[in-house]
Amino acid sequence: MHAAYEKTECIIYQDDHITIKKVTQSEELKAFGDTGSVYEHLESLHYCLESPFGVYVAYDNESMTPVAIQSFCAFTKDSLLMAAPKTNVLKAYQGRRFGSVLRAETAKYLGQFLSKQVKTDDGKLSDLPLCCLISSNEWFFGENYPSLKSALNAEYGISSIAHCGTLDMRYPNDATLWSPRRVAAIIEFSKVMTDPSSASSMSATVSYISYILSDLDFTKIPDITTFLSVAERVIRIVKPDSFEGPDYDVSTERKEIYQAIYEGSLCEVFKRLDAYKFKLINDFVEKGSYSPFRNFKGILKHFVDQGHLVIL
Repeated sequence: MHAAYEKTECIIYQDDHITIKKVTQSEELKAFGDTGSVYEHLESLHYCLESPFGVYVAYDNESMTPVAIQSFCAFTKDSLLMAAPKTNVLKAYQGRRFGSVLRAETAKYLGQFLSKQVKTDDGKLSDLPLCCLISSNEWFFGENYPSLKSALNAEYGISSIAHCGTLDMRYPNDATLWSPRRVAAIIEFSKVMTDPSSASSMSATVSYISYILSDLDFTKIPDITTFLSVAERVIRIVKPDSFEGPDYDVSTERKEIYQAIYEGSLCEVFKRLDAYKFKLINDFVEKGSYSPFRNFKGILKHFVDQGHLVIL
């Protein structure tokens, strides 16, 4: 008798232009060998076909060529099971919506597993139900608006601006994430940072970040993260001697935007930083066993020296 045939792939989405398959064989990943992330995708091949975790490949129907890839690994934190994606689109196919469709359709597909225990690599059910999808979006502090737009179109919501200019995003979007007005502000800011020549005025550009900073609730860790990320990014560019470590390389036009944010928004925020808000921020930094905000005290010292913070 012949061994039973074991499926190694399944189609999760198909239209006139694109086919998306979940795959379990390494041969399907050869086209992505030059992306720099192929080993991360290979590590997700061990999940069984019935699991929401694993590797999803988008094909151009015209040539049936692999054009984009997204892998999801299981991630557990605070007793919550989450799926964390990694996405790559081949350079020749970027800007043609393949990545956007892949993000949107995999989110919908994994959405059917939310709040349920799911199969993993060994075919057994997970101990925890799948809570959500989490994504670190390579936003580059606004310089990669297409990536943000793609994630928003896939109905991911924004949790925070994170260290190194990325965005922490989550699916499904809900009321605990950024409000539509905050999202609208970051969209407009990102459009300008991606193409500085599109700015209507410097004051309008600054106002987008000013609104986000003024809307933050310092009792929420994601909002503290946003505040510290913006502060460190702006100060590193405007006052590069304030911190140790490499400087960010930005264009002259973008540096002028950072200078305007520093003078017209960030300094004003620090002037309004009362003792209660400072304590909330400081407690967040001090309690973490590891914090990317190791420069927090440097940020405070900078604003004390500039006369914008007098509560210490």
